[in-house]
Order: sequence, then C-alpha cells, then structure tokens
Amino acid sequence: MFKKIILAVSILLITATAQAEPIRYVNDEIVITLRAGQGDEYRIIRTLKTGTAMDLLEEQEVFSRVKLNDGTEGWVRNQYIVSEPIARIKLVDLTEVLAKLQIDHKNAQKLFEEAAAERDALLNVRKELEKQNLHLAQENAELEAIAARPMEIERHNNELMVENQRLAAEHKQASEENESLRNSTVQKWFLVGAGVLLLGLIAGLFLPKIGNRRRSSW
Repeated sequence: MFKKIILAVSILLITATAQAEPIRYVNDEIVITLRAGQGDEYRIIRTLKTGTAMDLLEEQEVFSRVKLNDGTEGWVRNQYIVSEPIARIKLVDLTEVLAKLQIDHKNAQKLFEEAAAERDALLNVRKELEKQNLHLAQENAELEAIAARPMEIERHNNELMVENQRLAAEHKQASEENESLRNSTVQKWFLVGAGVLLLGLIAGLFLPKIGNRRRSSW
C-alpha cells in the first residue's frame, strides 16, 4: 500500500513538471486579486480563492504574470503565491489518491479471491482427474489381464497339440510294434501247427508199420 501511495504521488509530480509552464498556487490568504497590470492601480480582473492553480508566464520582482485554467491572464503579487499546493490541497489530492488506492486494493482483493476460488476449482478438477486416471489404470490392467488370457490359452493349446502329436507318434509306433509282434506270433503258431501236422503225418506213416512188426514177432 505504501509503495502505491509513493507511485501515485510520483505520477502527480511528473505530470506537474511535464507541463509547459511552472504552476503556482494561491497561498493561505483568503482572497487575492488578479489585476491587469503590475500595481494596485490597475483594474481587478478577478478575485482568486485560496488554492487556485495558475500557470506562471512571467515573474518580476513584486508581481508575476499568470494564466488561469480558463485562459484568463493577469498579474498577482508574488507574496501571495507559492510553488507548491497548500496543505489543504495536498490533503485533498492525497485523499483522492488514497480513495483510488483503496478501490484498487478492493479490486485486487476481489481478483485475488477469484483467483483463489479458481485455484481451488482447478485443484478439485485435478483430484477428480487423478481419481479417473487411477480408475482407468485399474481398468487397463484388467483389460491387459483379459487380453493375456487368449494368449495363454493359445499357448496351452499349442502345448496340447505338440503333446497330442507326440502321443499320436507313440501310438503309431506302438501300433506298428504290436502289428509286427502279432505277425511274428502268427508265424510262430503257424510254424508250430505245421510242425505238429508234420509230426502227425510222420506218426501216421510209421506207427502202423511198428504195429505190424510187433504182431509178426508174436
């Protein structure tokens, strides 16, 4: 607040020094006269109240030629004018500056409160977005797990196919071995049967002869 007051006063001072002519003010006298010339014998153009501002056009030893805000020119005694506003004018100016600064302060306070409310709203939105992000992350993990299941099933199916192929190969090999064993057994039984048949034939041929010989010897 103090810096703003200094800034406002500085602006007022800069504005005052930027004008073409220096400004003078009627001092604390109640009323002075603006005359047409340098002396009391000249006619009075206007009476000036305390605090009246005027531009200094020419300064002499006793009188100074000045111009009022409405363009009226005349002469006033130097003893009645000063180079700075009187205390009452300064007080009014500072009061106006203070009032303006108070308004600026209220506006700034309002902007601050609005910014704080907007910040709180943004924080709430951020928290909500973080919750949604967490929820989406969980859903994403679930979807990844679901998506991984077909891959796992496919891998398991591939393993079963490989195992099935292995079992089929083993079954084929066992079938071939069984067929070979069966053929071998059939051959063996065939040979045994052939041998038995052959022995039967031989026995049929020789047994009658042996019987006749026994009867002959009797």
